[in-house]
Amino acid sequence: MDTPAWKDSFSIGIDNIDSQHQKLIGLLDQCIKKAVSSKNEFLPVLNDMKEYADTHFRAEEQLMLTINFPGLEEHKNQHRLFEENLGLLEKEVNNWEKLTIVTMTSFLRDWFIQHILDCDKQIGVYIRSNG
Repeated sequence: MDTPAWKDSFSIGIDNIDSQHQKLIGLLDQCIKKAVSSKNEFLPVLNDMKEYADTHFRAEEQLMLTINFPGLEEHKNQHRLFEENLGLLEKEVNNWEKLTIVTMTSFLRDWFIQHILDCDKQIGVYIRSNG
């Protein structure tokens, strides 16, 4: 399965957040690759990705709080939506149907990339415009 690597167009202009985004996309891509292998290979990567997503979301939310970002609450709601979908994926792992797992993981990766492009880029714009 073809998976997108990090692209410069995903950058929001905040180095530590961009690094976290890059790592999270990489973990999502690894999940997709491992999903076609076996449950035993998939689960450790899924757990790493889940843990890292939590770390990233908390860091990003703290940044938005610190800069008094006006869209903080909506942005947090978006993060919770990702986490809810991740929870659905975790439940589906018990059934272990490869196509379902690959489809759900691909959805999460594509959702996260779109979230970067639509929501996270606004953080970079806000920081640059408010010095």
